[in-house]
Formats: sequence, C-alpha cells, structure tokens
Amino acid sequence: MKFVVYRDDKSKSIIFESSESTKIFPIESVLGIIEVKSQLSKAKLIEGLENIKSLKTLHAPQLITKNYGDRIRIGYYNNPPFGVIFAYSLSNNSLESLRNNLKEWCESNPPEVWPNFICILDEGTINFKNGLNDVLISSEIQETSSISSLQHKENSLFEFTSTLITLCANRKIDIFNIQAYKNIGIMVDTLRVKFESKIMNIEGQRIRLSDSFIQTMYKNRGQPIQYKDLVEKFTDGMNFIGKELFDDRVDKVYIYDPDNLPNISELLSKNTENKPIVEMLQGVPMFASGTYVIINEEKYYIPLYYWNDSNIVLFN
Repeated sequence: MKFVVYRDDKSKSIIFESSESTKIFPIESVLGIIEVKSQLSKAKLIEGLENIKSLKTLHAPQLITKNYGDRIRIGYYNNPPFGVIFAYSLSNNSLESLRNNLKEWCESNPPEVWPNFICILDEGTINFKNGLNDVLISSEIQETSSISSLQHKENSLFEFTSTLITLCANRKIDIFNIQAYKNIGIMVDTLRVKFESKIMNIEGQRIRLSDSFIQTMYKNRGQPIQYKDLVEKFTDGMNFIGKELFDDRVDKVYIYDPDNLPNISELLSKNTENKPIVEMLQGVPMFASGTYVIINEEKYYIPLYYWNDSNIVLFN
C-alpha cells in the first residue's frame, strides 16, 4: 500500500482526476510518499525502495524566490520529495539484517534516490547519519552518509510521526507551472534532459548531445554560478546596453567548459591587425557562443565548441 502526501493548496497545487478512483499528482505538488508494508521482508523492502526511487527520479527542482523589502531578493531550490517505509512488523528478520539489505541496495543506487526513513512499529527505525548527526532531508543524504538502526520499541510510532512532520515542513511547494510540460525532454538513465535550442547538422537533421556526454557533464558539474555572473563571464567587463537587466536574477547555472575557452574580450585583445570583428571571430572556438541544456530542471551552459562529432547523435 502506498500513501501520497501532497499539499492541499489550490493556489499552488493541482490534482488531476482521470476517474473516481484514480488521481494524478504532478511531482511539483507532492511532498512525499509512504510505503506501507504489513511485514517487512527483504523482498518487500526492495519493492518499497524501488518505488521511492521511481518517485525521486521524477524530481524537478523549482527555484523559489522571496523578496525582503525593496532591494533584497533571495532564491533557493526546493528539496526533493521524501520517501518513507512504514511496516507493522518484521518478517522473521531483524533491524540489523534490514540495515544490511538497505546498505547493499544503496551501493547500486545514487544517494539522490535513497529513502529518507524506515520505521517498523514497536521495533525501531533505520535512517542515515552524517557523522554523529541524523539526517532526514533528501538534500542532506550523501554518498558518504552511514546507515543507523535503533530499537525504539514502543516509541517507534512517535519517531515516525515526528519525522514525517519534519519531512513535510522541509519540502517547499511553489506555484504549479503547467507551461513546464510543453518540453518534457528525454530520459538519460535517471536524468531528465531538455534542450532549449534545436541544433541541426549540415544535412538539416536535428542533433543532440549523446547520452555518454550528458552523463559526463552531469558527473563533473561542480558548483553552479549565478546567471548574472555568467553574463559577466561572457563579456569580461565589457559594457553593453541592457547588461543591468541581469543584475536582479537569482537563478543559477552550471558551466561545462573544461578547455577554458576564451571570451569575446580576450579574442578582441589579440586583434593586433585590426581585422573586422566578424572576420576575426569566424570559426574561432569561444566561450560566448553556446547553448543551454536542462538536466533534472537545472540549467547547464555548453559552448557550441563541444557540439562535435564525438559528442553528438541524431535526435530521434
């Protein structure tokens, strides 16, 4: 049995009803799910883990902004939905054996899809720890997190209830934007990938970045920068009309540029022969000529230089 926990706020959430017995919950409106098992055997544990994985794979980070007065605007991305397993009893096993089963499963799956909490009524709980500290929020669960099992016995229900309240409070829901579904993208393993621009080859066929290149880009993504800093990197101090319009943007973007390509300012500084700008820049790899790819609802900037024969495939 599965329970979907969602925000019942019609100003922000929307639930679709395909029939009297079937409801469709957009992932943006879901706080999390609770997998309920009568007896938690290894097989039922894995079943619950895979269902939680399916939910978390759908997570689409939303940039939530808040204004503080007239001059301060802060933006942050919401936490992923949570996944919890609740069981009424063990199944001829123990908390420790379930902890080992979870550890084995986690070794084959990324931390982004791990469960937040497991509770067996009148027995105990299983959760993650960073050092000595318990961690419940999805964004805090890391590959280095350890797995802990505790025998709370009759206090297990209180642990479950208090944990559920904490998880709900830390999942922020922004206004549902159905426009985002115009471009549903493609799936590359567990990554949802959207291309903002249509890129064509010389035969007029649409192309895209290959699965292996997308996975490499995601694996080596580093830390994002603010969009206004990307604009500054484009120009390297050069002034242009409308540049100030980007100052209030609080969204962030990842950059893929392992070759550290030069920007326009650097190239112009090398124009000692005073060639026309169009002639000088023609065919020259540079940072400012690029496109955007969205991976799991986070934006990546990739110079067109990396759209080469070794990194592209036909868009089917």
